[in-house]
Amino acid sequence: MNKVLQIFLLVIIPSFVFSQSLINITPNTGNTGQTLDVTITGSNTHFDQGSTTSLNFGFEQGSGTTVVNSILVNSPTSITANITIPTTTYTGDYFVMTSNFTDGVMLLNNGFHVNGVTPPSLVSISTNTGNAGQTLDVTITGANTHFDQGSATVLHFGFEQGSSTTVVNSISALNSTTLIANITIPFNTGTGSYSVSTYNLIDGIVLLNSSFNVIGDINLTGYVIPTAETQLGCDGSATVVAFGGTAPYTYLFSNGSISQNSIDYCPGLHSVSITDALGNNLVLDFIIPSVNEVSYTDNLIDSLLVGIGATNAIENCVINYSEIVSATILNYDFLPNDSVFVTWEVVFGDSTVFVTDTYSIGGNPGVYQFILQLFCPNKSIGQFFVAHDQLYYNAAYASIQTIESKENFVSIYPNPFNDKITISLEKEQASDIVITDITGKEVVNQKSIDKTIHLDMRDLSSGQYIVTVKSETSIITRKIVK
Repeated sequence: MNKVLQIFLLVIIPSFVFSQSLINITPNTGNTGQTLDVTITGSNTHFDQGSTTSLNFGFEQGSGTTVVNSILVNSPTSITANITIPTTTYTGDYFVMTSNFTDGVMLLNNGFHVNGVTPPSLVSISTNTGNAGQTLDVTITGANTHFDQGSATVLHFGFEQGSSTTVVNSISALNSTTLIANITIPFNTGTGSYSVSTYNLIDGIVLLNSSFNVIGDINLTGYVIPTAETQLGCDGSATVVAFGGTAPYTYLFSNGSISQNSIDYCPGLHSVSITDALGNNLVLDFIIPSVNEVSYTDNLIDSLLVGIGATNAIENCVINYSEIVSATILNYDFLPNDSVFVTWEVVFGDSTVFVTDTYSIGGNPGVYQFILQLFCPNKSIGQFFVAHDQLYYNAAYASIQTIESKENFVSIYPNPFNDKITISLEKEQASDIVITDITGKEVVNQKSIDKTIHLDMRDLSSGQYIVTVKSETSIITRKIVK
């Protein structure tokens, strides 16, 4: 039996010793719009084996014309094809590919050169430098682009990856090679150079690498967003957000994960190390709380969430963690260095403990979410706790928003609006009404003694606005959209 097997192997091996390949194409150069005959030569190929050989060129991608007009099989290793090069083909080197049932797909990379149209490119961007949190106009200049051809050109910046804010607010195409855009650089963007890219159906993706410089926070900082385990156990997660310093950042969690998101955590105290491009390092502690140990206030769905404040975990062994009822912000004090001093009220059983902490904020107007992380290493159960609460800030006014105050004070309609809005106060009269855009610029500032206020807003451009209504006892904020 072994002898038979050996003979069989000697018979079948030779047919697979030599792999099939494409060797060359002659001629290997053509001009756009030209029709010509080309001969493709292969090695160990089977063009004449009744295998329905097909031929493709890289430049026919997206072409609306017939590229390969006819194919003539000369021999198992040679075919001649009549081809037409589309008039819109860009100058460059393109692959040649054949396919049949016997040989499969065979590729000759960069086998055919086209003298064609100069491909689109981005030449410059002006202004090419901005600060984190800044809103500004930029002009993008291209060459051989088609910005004004009704092609719905979109614009992207490298620093918008993972950003929760709108980066490109508006785009205006002045002509086929010039775009003007209004952009907002997210406040947590790190110092560095970022790419700019455009896309439309005619040009595809056109990239200008390292063309826009962002001046971010000097100091590397960040926070961790922890998620509690569920009833399944040890399935908590953590997402780290870094800003300041110099991008890009690398991450190393205490469980060995190097991703920005780390999963499969058991309850407890953990840490993550953040390193920026210059080697600056920051280590943050965070807590994965046990199930049923997370407290949330209202989500303020009618307000604009612009940032998250978090610090390292605080050790406090006075609290009975297993009896915590709630943890909310009791009072606060905004400091001149874009930070806020917060006093938390933690209620457990029949007792109350006040915990203080200082948080950094971006200084942009909007609703900030704050995270309180508490732990006690000496307790065997109920030793980890995370609470969330939210605070509105717009430089002039800052307020803790609660469900009760929102229900009892004010309503604003219509929302979205076109020309006018009505502010209706249910229980008391307003003393100040301030409306700002999302950059903090005031567009309305007036006093009123009426319970119903009608405001003409027809001169405002489309976008999001923050309405602050201040009475003698309350400050309420709403987000409205035009």
